[in-house]
Amino acid sequence: MSAIDPASWRRLLVVKMFAMGDVLNATPVFRALRRALPACRIELVVGKWSAGAAAGNPNVDEAVVFDDAELRSQGIGGIWRFVRRLRGRRYDAAVILHRAVRVNALIAACGVPVRAGIGWNGRGPFLTRHAYEGPETTGHEIRRYLNVLSVLGIPDAGEEMEFFVPAADSLAAERILEENGAERPIVFCPGGASNPGEEMPTRRWPASHYAELAGRLLAEGESVVILGGAGDAPIARRIAEMDGRVLDLTGRLRLGESAGVMKKAAAVVAHDSGLLHLAAAVGAPLVALFGPTDPRIKFPPGDRSRLVYRGEPCSPCYDRGRFPACSHQRCLALVTPDQVMEDVARVMSRPAVASGKTA
Repeated sequence: MSAIDPASWRRLLVVKMFAMGDVLNATPVFRALRRALPACRIELVVGKWSAGAAAGNPNVDEAVVFDDAELRSQGIGGIWRFVRRLRGRRYDAAVILHRAVRVNALIAACGVPVRAGIGWNGRGPFLTRHAYEGPETTGHEIRRYLNVLSVLGIPDAGEEMEFFVPAADSLAAERILEENGAERPIVFCPGGASNPGEEMPTRRWPASHYAELAGRLLAEGESVVILGGAGDAPIARRIAEMDGRVLDLTGRLRLGESAGVMKKAAAVVAHDSGLLHLAAAVGAPLVALFGPTDPRIKFPPGDRSRLVYRGEPCSPCYDRGRFPACSHQRCLALVTPDQVMEDVARVMSRPAVASGKTA
């Protein structure tokens, strides 16, 4: 293996597309690269779906945004446009945070000479260096991403995720909450669990449970706010219709405004989704509900996050992008609103910490 000198690099590419939560999990990589290579230009290849997760991040000089659906379709036109656009940028190296041979091959076709990524069982096709993963590999996804830097001799700079909330979005969020008498709400994120080409409803805590929890919290004088994208509106509506005092903001806010609301929250309740990771990235007190996905890999690190996980015999069942057929969803359906109510009280009692950077 030939020697490399990261200090000599002038232009570096990081590749992390598709899921918003995965892009947030990659923010410790951006930070470590910036600290180790302050003179290097760092660019991120990201999909339209998740580009907002890196917007305003000072550790990334430019986000090169592609259409997720076009790349997933593997049509020759989309692939050619991808290669042509990146090849002309003449990168010195690439850090590839995917486990897909076709992504490695695309970056190789772009003419990037040093390509570090995640291997499998000692093999890393189209990579010049790879971090080992195998069936026995354990550890959080953030740590696995940082392992890619270690094969380049680049030290990490901690595992804390980051999201930089634009000042205008923080002010807008504060105004919305004040106008609705919800200055320090309990935030629900009942939707999500969807990515380009993927719908994963088995990752969602049942809407009926969220509705029951909302009723309990409202009865105790708390404010309840629902966040999500436009596609989450039907789920949110089922919850909000149970009590007119629930403030439903699904589909009405930019991502930065949603993050601003989370920064003001007394607690956030979310299952494994992009908004769960956003809440952790801004330091919100978080009750994280896990079932089919493995919390050892995805539960956000940090003192303000509390895990709710039953550990059914059949869970976690999510394996390398696939779920088995499931007709019962016991792993989440049997997590009761009473239990989550107790966990909300626990995270609300923890002292606040400095969090949620402002862009």
